[in-house]
Amino acid sequence: MKALKFVPPIMILILASFAPIATADQSKNITITNNTSYTMTQLYASSSYHSSDWSGASNLLTGQSIGPGQSSTITISDGTNYCHYDFEAVMYGTSQYSYQYTVDTCNGNSAQWTLTH
Repeated sequence: MKALKFVPPIMILILASFAPIATADQSKNITITNNTSYTMTQLYASSSYHSSDWSGASNLLTGQSIGPGQSSTITISDGTNYCHYDFEAVMYGTSQYSYQYTVDTCNGNSAQWTLTH
C-alpha cells in the first residue's frame, strides 16, 4: 500500500507562482487606427523589456496594409508571456516612421494605438 505524502502549503504557493501571465496560447492583440493621410504598409513589435531592436522583428502586416481612416486588429503570437511592446509603423509615401512605446497588450481587451498627423 502506498503512503500518502503531505505537501506543505508553502510549496503549493511557490509552484503556483510559476503560472504564465499571458493567455494559454500566448497571443496578444492590438487594434491600430490609421488617422493619417498615408497607408501603413509595415508594423513591427519589440518587447519593451528589451531595448527596441527592430532588426529581429517581423512585419506584422505582411500581405496587408491599413489605409487612411481604417482600423485593423493585429495578433502578436511570439510565444512569449510579454505584455508590454514598443511598436513601429512604416507609412507608404513618406520617409517617416511612427513609434508607440510600452503598450500593454495583456489588459484583457485589445490594446489600442491611433496614428494621427
